[in-house]
Amino acid sequence: MGPDSEKGEILSTWKEIAAYLNSGVRTCIRWEKESGLPVHRQEGAPRSRIFAYKGELNDWFKSRLGNGTIHPEEVKPSKPVWGRPYITFPLGIIIVALGLFVVLKPRVAPTVTGAASGVPQSSGLFELNSVDIVETEWAASGRLRIWRRLNAADPFENWRIEPVRHTTFATGNLDEDANIELAAPGHCREYEKVGDLASSKIRFFINAYKLGFRDWWKTTFYDISQCVIEKDNYEFTETVIADVDNSPGNELLLVTAHALSVFRYDPKAGEIRLVCTRNAFIDNVNTLLRSAAVVDIDHDGRNEILATAHEGEEGAETPGKSWLLVLRWQDGGPAVSRIEALPGMTSVRALKIGDVVPGGPKEAVLACYRVVKNVKYGHIIGWTFDGGFIFDKLIDEVGEGQYGGIFLAVGDLSASPGDEVLVGRNHPNEIISFFWRDNGLVRGPKIGFETNARINNIQIGHSPRQGFYSCVLMSGTGEREGQLGKSFLELLNFSNGFVSEWTRLGGEKEDLAVSYATFAPLKDPD
Repeated sequence: MGPDSEKGEILSTWKEIAAYLNSGVRTCIRWEKESGLPVHRQEGAPRSRIFAYKGELNDWFKSRLGNGTIHPEEVKPSKPVWGRPYITFPLGIIIVALGLFVVLKPRVAPTVTGAASGVPQSSGLFELNSVDIVETEWAASGRLRIWRRLNAADPFENWRIEPVRHTTFATGNLDEDANIELAAPGHCREYEKVGDLASSKIRFFINAYKLGFRDWWKTTFYDISQCVIEKDNYEFTETVIADVDNSPGNELLLVTAHALSVFRYDPKAGEIRLVCTRNAFIDNVNTLLRSAAVVDIDHDGRNEILATAHEGEEGAETPGKSWLLVLRWQDGGPAVSRIEALPGMTSVRALKIGDVVPGGPKEAVLACYRVVKNVKYGHIIGWTFDGGFIFDKLIDEVGEGQYGGIFLAVGDLSASPGDEVLVGRNHPNEIISFFWRDNGLVRGPKIGFETNARINNIQIGHSPRQGFYSCVLMSGTGEREGQLGKSFLELLNFSNGFVSEWTRLGGEKEDLAVSYATFAPLKDPD
């Protein structure tokens, strides 16, 4: 257990806190606002997840009760009404009507009650099939959702949990059983006050979801010693489940703006444990991490961690100072073994691994940007451990900001040998395919997408549709006239070209921008 275990058992809802203090929920909420009741909460909306330690409540209650600043209120039970005839008769009619509604109602999206209480709750048991699409909508009241594709019907929402704030997630085997798990980082803000000085920091924790479990399977939220601290950047994360330490079993790699951290499931403790965190990579340089991947890049039978980084801070990077880092596991943690200067700046989640050049070793494929005469151009860069930078393909002028630049996917798009590269961009709105021919990348088919959408992620997956070799998933933000939602998902099939299958643009008013989406894996990646 971490140091928080010394504070005693955890109470995770206002109802539990009120019952423990033998007072009403409203009274406890008032005590928090007026008398400093020690309740902890995530950053965000007032209804976000709260929790409290019994030990802290005991100390607070004794100190305030003794000096007369609080007065406990008796919680009186309500009088039973079930035996009253003017209640039972209408209630019987309502029950019959509800029964008919349940039998005859059409399929609707699953609902959860967590949004109202601030405590994350799911719509049912977690399950993940190879036909599923997983997406997360990051915000103060965000959600994680699974969309299921059956037969020729449009995908329907099969599962959700909310409110959660996951900017990314990864799927893989964490505990070495027969099933894969899904792990996703969340965050909360920790406030500190020393004298008259107040400060805050971002605490990242891990939620893991597992087949057959409601809500989460494991979380490190309640144990600060098993979390990662960032000073202020909470929007960027990237996660990978893979064999990082080259010993049996997989680890979870979490990349935040300034730290690279490794977690592992401990079967004895039955919990996910933080193994190590590293936040210094280049001497005398403040590195801002951008993306990461795990692969045996030097083909010696052992995995390495690849990471891209800039010098500086978000929005204030030093031009021309960016690197590709190669890290090997050594002495219980990742050690930098090679540093490659990149031929341009890069962007978040823009490092992919694939076999683009058939017959050779796997490449690291990156999106890079160069500014020529105040115009920003995008490039696809390929790098191998032995050959260095082996290809550099100019895309075109690209835009600035969150939805500027280019977004990459690398995978088996067609029956041609090797992997293909997909480039998505918002200026103009289009997806372009690239194939390796002879000694370079050549453009293949492309397709435009919704003018009211902005993508931030694309993925290549297997198509279950007859006559198509693969499918492509786009995600981001979008708004359609008459719809209040902000989400965007589009599914394309690919054979000799792209064919749009399904688009979700806007949606209901609670639908938020999609921060990350991908296909469920066909099988355990191991």
